[in-house]
Amino acid sequence: ILNAFNQSNMIDDLTYICKNVKGNRLTPFGINTGHFLEVICGAGRARVPSPPNNTPCQLSQAQLSDFKTTISDIFAYELATSSATADQAADLCKSAPRYAQRLSAQGIDAGVAQKVLCSVKQPLSNNEASAAISKYSTSAFIQTIVGASDVPGWTSWLCKNLDLQHLNAVALNGTLVLQQICAPDAGRPGRCA
Repeated sequence: ILNAFNQSNMIDDLTYICKNVKGNRLTPFGINTGHFLEVICGAGRARVPSPPNNTPCQLSQAQLSDFKTTISDIFAYELATSSATADQAADLCKSAPRYAQRLSAQGIDAGVAQKVLCSVKQPLSNNEASAAISKYSTSAFIQTIVGASDVPGWTSWLCKNLDLQHLNAVALNGTLVLQQICAPDAGRPGRCA
């Protein structure tokens, strides 16, 4: 997030984020709220709000499932990039069930991860790996940033201040981020159930 905005307004942007992000809305996404606020507020030269609300908001089952699927896809594609041969790709598929319990403990949907790993029959090219990781990282970013605040006008502010070139530079699909965040219903209420 530090690099998703135009650098000429970065201090003002980070100060706005520091004052308006609700820490309890980041917790369901697995984000360490205290650390996040320290970094963002420090970079924006603003004081960390105290005390931050650390009572986690509850995502709906659908939201939680969508986010878990997204991070599971990211994990699986990142792991798939480690295979250099078709045999190594096949080994990742075969060994996935052995790690199901450990993956689940980390918030990864082992079934989703195995499905992705078993769909990769050959080593991914750099372009294929980059495209897949960018696709799912973009989705995770959108889900998290939209859900990070319930302040009126939050998504409108994001729409005006997120920078296409900077989003693209951090390997997100900036066009998709802006299309979804700038959509009229992006800030719909009910991000927390």
